[in-house]
Amino acid sequence: MSSFIVLMISLFFVQVMFGAGVNEGMGLQGALPVPVFEVLNKQFGVSFECFASPLNSYFKQFCSAFPDTDGFFGSRGPFLNFSPASGSFEANPPFCEELMDAMVTHFEVLLLSHFFLITS
Repeated sequence: MSSFIVLMISLFFVQVMFGAGVNEGMGLQGALPVPVFEVLNKQFGVSFECFASPLNSYFKQFCSAFPDTDGFFGSRGPFLNFSPASGSFEANPPFCEELMDAMVTHFEVLLLSHFFLITS
């Protein structure tokens, strides 16, 4: 299948999943303005978003809930399955207490596993 056809199919599914402006600005996640992303990148080397979609990502790579369709646009899959070895990341999860708790636990596991790799 050609890249163009895959792109068109992926665009279709992204449109179906996220809608065209449905509930615009009414989501359960606060978006950061572009200048914040620029400062995060310049001052801290951030180049990856832990919670994004093809429609709202600033960086080329990000984690998203739908890797099957979002992968074509730079998604690396769900954040809770993401295991980077190093880097600086922006994490702005949807405002869901369970997901926020899971995110913190995931960060702690990643940091501890990296710490034990270094000290052993």
